[in-house]
Amino acid sequence: MTFLPTQAAIAEREATVDFKVVFTQGQALQVNPWHGYAGTPELGERIEDEETLAELQDQLAAALGEVWDEDNDTLGNELVFRVGVTEKGAIADYYPQNNAAFTLVAETPLPELLKPTAGRKPGSVIPADPLGQFQVVFKPDGVVEVSPF
Repeated sequence: MTFLPTQAAIAEREATVDFKVVFTQGQALQVNPWHGYAGTPELGERIEDEETLAELQDQLAAALGEVWDEDNDTLGNELVFRVGVTEKGAIADYYPQNNAAFTLVAETPLPELLKPTAGRKPGSVIPADPLGQFQVVFKPDGVVEVSPF
C-alpha cells in the first residue's frame, strides 16, 4: 500500500516500498518484495517422467471418480481445475480455471482431499518436491476427466 502525502515536505521524508501480497487457497499469506512482472509465472518443479505421470493420472482419476457422481450440483456447468499431485499421489494444491469452478469449489471433493503440507518443507507454502500437474474437469453428469496440464 502506498501513502500519498498531501504535503510535499512529508513526501521527501517518507520512504515507501512495494510488496506483493497473496492470500492462498491453503490459507497461507505470502508477502514478498514487489519486483514487478519479471519473468513468467510458473508452477514450480514438475514431475517429467511419463510413466509416473500416467500412474498419477490414473490414481487421481480413480480417487476423484469414487467421490464424484451425478448427484453433485454443478448448476449445469463443467468445473475445471488445475491440480498438483506429489509423486506419492497426494493432492498438494489445486486452482480453479473457470468461473463456475471458483464459485462451486466447495461442491467438489478437492477441499477435503487437499493435503496442504504434501511436498512442502515445514512452514513453507512453496512446493519443495516436484508435482504432476493435471487438468481436472468435473462434469454435471458425474464424469471426471483428468488430463495433463
